[in-house]
Amino acid sequence: MTLDKRVPVRGVVVGILSGAVGVCVAFLVSGFRGAIGSPVVAVAQLAIDLSPPPVKNFAIREFGTHDKLVLQIGVLVVLAVFAGFVGILAQRREANGLIGVAIFGAVGLVAAGTRPTATRGAGSSQAHPRGWAAGQSSAHGRRAGQDRCP
Repeated sequence: MTLDKRVPVRGVVVGILSGAVGVCVAFLVSGFRGAIGSPVVAVAQLAIDLSPPPVKNFAIREFGTHDKLVLQIGVLVVLAVFAGFVGILAQRREANGLIGVAIFGAVGLVAAGTRPTATRGAGSSQAHPRGWAAGQSSAHGRRAGQDRCP
């Protein structure tokens, strides 16, 4: 049995890279257009808003002034794990990958749209669909070139 069959390394790598491309493009576009420059910050702020007070108090008590940094790192870790999982699913069926990328985009769009600094028609909420499209394109481009790679 080859390594490819036991551990779908290519799927994990492509998923993580596609997720990174999507986040980077969303970050770049929102940096030019909106008050919240990072989709990671928007998702982290949404997580703070949805967290019960005991969880917030625990984070503040344990991490002090670094609580938001730890949360952002946590968001990035969850994003990388989810992206790797979506990459594995996309190896089996391309539609699974597109659904996973759509979920990425929806979470980013909801997070950006629910922030107090979000503006209608412009701002950071427009960056997330562009980031979603970039992630989808990079995943699809890698899938299309799959036969050429060793």
